[in-house]
Order: sequence, then C-alpha cells, then structure tokens
Amino acid sequence: MINRKIAMVIAVISIIFIVGLVNVQNVKAATTVTLSSSAQTETTVTLSWTKSSDLLFGNYAVTYSNSVNGPYTTLATITDKSQTTYAVTGLTSQTPYYFIVKDTSNEVVTSSTSSSNTLEADTRTNPYISFESSTQTTISLSWHTYNTYPYSTEAPFYGIVVQMSSGGQWSTVYSTRDVTLTSYTVTGLSPATTYQFRMYDEVGSSGQYQSYSDSISASTQSPPTPTTPEFPAIAFLAIFLVLSLLAVTMLTIRKRKISKN
Repeated sequence: MINRKIAMVIAVISIIFIVGLVNVQNVKAATTVTLSSSAQTETTVTLSWTKSSDLLFGNYAVTYSNSVNGPYTTLATITDKSQTTYAVTGLTSQTPYYFIVKDTSNEVVTSSTSSSNTLEADTRTNPYISFESSTQTTISLSWHTYNTYPYSTEAPFYGIVVQMSSGGQWSTVYSTRDVTLTSYTVTGLSPATTYQFRMYDEVGSSGQYQSYSDSISASTQSPPTPTTPEFPAIAFLAIFLVLSLLAVTMLTIRKRKISKN
C-alpha cells in the first residue's frame, strides 16, 4: 500500500516536472525585438528597439556592419532589460551603416538568441560655411548644419563654433547654443586682408562629438584709392576767355599809347 502511494506521488511529481519543464522551454526562448533609429547626425546614430518579452532575459547585443551581409561587430552588451536605446558614436559622415540587436535569453543549461530586423541608417553630411559679404573691416558668414533632423537625448545638439585663421592658428570668433542661428559678421578686421574660416557643430551632453565644415577664404575690401579730381572743360574755357580778354585789353592800351606819342 505504501509503495503504491509512493508510486502515485512520484508519478504526480513527474507530471508536474514535465509540465513545468515544457512551460520553461516555452518562455525561455529569446523574442524578436524590432529595431529603428530615432535620430542621426554626422557622426552618431541613435538606435531604439522594442522591449524584450523574455521572462529569462539575458542581454541585448548591439551589433553593426558596413555591409548588410556582415560581418557584424558587437558595439555593446546591455543587461538592463528596460534600456531600449543606444547611441552609436564615432561614425563617418554621409555613410550607410547596418545594425542588428540580438536578444539573448538565459536558459538552465544553454541560451538562445534572436536577432532583430536589419536596420540601415545613413549618417548626415558635414556642415558647410559660406561667404556672404565684406567691408574694409568686416566679413559676413552663413552656414548650414542640417538642423532640421531630430536630435536624441543620447546625442543632443550642444552648440555651433565659428573659427578664423589668418595664416596661423585657428581661433574661435563666435559660438552659440542656438541651433537656429545660421549667420554671423566678424568685425575688427584689417582692410585688404585674406582670412580663412571654418565652423563645426557639437553633439553630445558636453559637445564631445564635433563635425567640421571645409575651410573657406574671404577677404576684406581695400580702402578707396585717392584720385586727382578732373579739371572740368568749362574751367579751361573760362581761363581761355579771361586770357583772351586780357590780351585784347593789353593790345588796346598799347595802341593808345603809341598813337599819343
């Protein structure tokens, strides 16, 4: 009788164990997360993905490649299940990149991994600066930083810096934290002098990522050249008439003197 009860208990426990094992196998498999990009700058791409539904979540692996077919390099391994964004930095401007996020589940003996969709994200073109106008002591500049694209909290806009050189070291002549400002006039320059200018925008919580424009040359205007005023023709005519009248008068006086004698 006891042996029968023991056998029944063992059978029930076995059934419970088998059912539980099946359930564990059902929930431990990695889920497929959906990957997208919330923002791109010249050197950064901010990735976003859906939260994993794994009950036995292990980690997210953020991978990238310069080719859609790989090979893919792991950029970061994230063990916080609630972290679903990541900023990839140090990229090359105007370049396509491919990203995959892999969701790994920890299993009792082994682990399983599921890959997200492959996302292509192109970095932006570097900003450029343009010459607008000049005087003897000023040069007006404008620039374009592609500020219509969104920035993310992971790689936020920080500032714009304009630099100048006159054949030596670059020095900052203007900076702003306002992304909507796109022009500036440099003052206090020397006449008839050529200067070089460049600008860069800063991204990141402390502006740690910079993207430079090409440099341009711009010159201040020369002072006006002094000119000798032209003697008007009417003045020559007036002088001629005065001298002619004077000559006639002198001749008349001389004739009178001769006739008296």
